Formats: sequence, structure tokens, C-alpha cells
Amino acid sequence: TREEYANMWNSSSVLENMSSIFLVLGTEYLLRGYKKAASNYASLAYCFEQHIACNLLKERLTMNWPKINELFFDPDEHTLVSFFKKRITCSCLDTKYKQVKSIKKLGLCYNINCPHPGRQVKRSLTKCCSLCRRVNYCSRECQVDNWHIHKLYCCSYVERDTNSNKNVIANR
Repeated sequence: TREEYANMWNSSSVLENMSSIFLVLGTEYLLRGYKKAASNYASLAYCFEQHIACNLLKERLTMNWPKINELFFDPDEHTLVSFFKKRITCSCLDTKYKQVKSIKKLGLCYNINCPHPGRQVKRSLTKCCSLCRRVNYCSRECQVDNWHIHKLYCCSYVERDTNSNKNVIANR
């Protein structure tokens, strides 16, 4: 579909409009209590934002995959409300934000055997893979336990990001 819709994927204004639509729909679903639908729209909006910043405007070297995944895979309500509140101009989320601002923001541990409920842990305690910077873990133990799976992808992420970085730097 990328080739078929190349004019869309290469137009920051079209993608910004699409992202705005996702933000409106996500906010509506959030206000109606449909957290998973709001989460899906948040991750789509953020993915488009990242595509614009990385691939079109060349402002970032790589997309923030941990954040995209965090928004998609069952984010806590504080994270979700904060995401939409920072991106919309109306005050419709003010009351909701006051209700959830005391909730600790949670991060997702990428180890499928993580002992924490829902593999979620206070975000400030998560640790990022030092090689690829694409996955987070709740502890060194979870990172070591998951290495046999993550190592299959980690080096290819680093290689892909290195090649992307060379292209970005060459185009500056």
C-alpha cells in the first residue's frame, strides 16, 4: 500500500490531517469510556507524527517504537489522557485529567514472562535496551530472561537504524 499511496505517505500535510482525525476519534472514544479504541487511535496518530518527523522532515533519526507500543498495548489511563490532552486544543479532557493525574504512568516490560501484572511497571523504573533502544524492561532480570528472543531482532534494528541515520545525515 505504500507504493499505491505514495503521494499520501510523502505528504506531511495529508498525514497531519489524518493524525488530527485519529486524535479527534480517540478523544471521543476516551470520553465515552472505550479505552482500547482510544489507545488504537493514539498509537496511529503517534505513528503518523513519528513518520513525519523521521522520514519526511528528518527531525528525528528513528521512530520512538517504545512509545508507539506503549500507546497501543494497553496504556494506563494517565498516559492515554495526557497524550490526547497535549495534542488537542479544547478543554474536554480537563476533568478527566484531574481524575487520572495521580495515577502513576506505567511502562510495558517486553519480557513475556515478566512477573508484574499485565507486564506493566512504573514507567520511571523501566530500562531500555542499550543496543537498539526499541524495547523496555522492568528489570535487568527480565532483560536477561528475554535476550534469547530479543537478540533475534536487536541487531537488525541497530543495522537498520544505522543505515537510516547515515541517510538522514547525508540529506542534511
